[in-house]
Amino acid sequence: MSVTLIAQWPTAAQNQGIQLSGIAFDGVETDYLNPNVISNLTLATNENPKSWLSYGSTGGIGVPSSYDGWFTDAKKIRAEINHNPNTNQSQALKVKWADNQDITSTTIDLSGLTPKTSPGLGDQGNEVGFLQIFNNGVRVPATNFKIARLNAPSAPKPITVSSDGVTFIGDRTDGSFKFQIVGDSLSGATFDELRFSTKAYDSPTAAYAATSFKNDGSDYLVRNIEYQGISNIDTTAVAPTFFSYGSSPDPIIDGGSGQFTINRTGDTSVSASIDYLIVAPGGGQPVNNVDYNISPFAVNPSSGTVNFNPGQTSVSLTINNLPGLTGGVVNLGFGPGSIGAPASTAITLL
Repeated sequence: MSVTLIAQWPTAAQNQGIQLSGIAFDGVETDYLNPNVISNLTLATNENPKSWLSYGSTGGIGVPSSYDGWFTDAKKIRAEINHNPNTNQSQALKVKWADNQDITSTTIDLSGLTPKTSPGLGDQGNEVGFLQIFNNGVRVPATNFKIARLNAPSAPKPITVSSDGVTFIGDRTDGSFKFQIVGDSLSGATFDELRFSTKAYDSPTAAYAATSFKNDGSDYLVRNIEYQGISNIDTTAVAPTFFSYGSSPDPIIDGGSGQFTINRTGDTSVSASIDYLIVAPGGGQPVNNVDYNISPFAVNPSSGTVNFNPGQTSVSLTINNLPGLTGGVVNLGFGPGSIGAPASTAITLL
């Protein structure tokens, strides 16, 4: 399967079973698929003081962070994968596929990875990125894979591949850097996680190197990821699983949220999925993704999918009553499947 992680990355990631998170300089990790986080990151405009332009544009995705004291404005928020040259620390962006996915190849498109510019202007060294490859939580030697540049200029900087990871250096004035990682079919090398970070400038200017406190360093964005992989879901025939609605929240106030559950009984030893259906609202009733949303997100306005891991008997979903919009009743049912009782639920939004 080949799928693109597009600019609208939170929705695309959830649809494809991908976890996205960022690690700041202080080691704090942020789950980008948390609805509260998404509401502060996916911006179409440069709304201050949220997450800067990149999270709502085609520029790509990075790690939201204030300048953390090593730039000049501790209040400004920027969204890139940044290197702190004063502490030699890097932020990191993690892209993690589902446990039952083995990725065999990927094409990665970066932006903002620029070479050294004129002395005193712009980047005072060639920006450097670093990528590590993992499978089942264990780092996989990058030397197990074939790494190839796809958009090299006439005088490209080398890509360095080691057991620890892949180092790449900005060499195009437009900041674009595109490369491919391909597994070895003989060894069966696959992965399920990529971790992007940065390194210190390559070939910095003498003036920059001599500066005791440096106010800039390597940074870039991940613009696009295309990948191919295989799914390891057990398809062995089993006795049916029966799905039903469990607990539902009390009426949810304007701007509030509540949880409801979907349960399963019968044979729960294997993975299972069921679609929940959102009954078409009548006139004056709340509309999904307009007046409220359900997370994990139901991108389709009339349905969503719930996945159960082996042994899991209940899944909780969150319904968010968006502030200042239409209240009413949200009615939920199920799509085709082995359905138990209760087969529906109703949630009131105030």
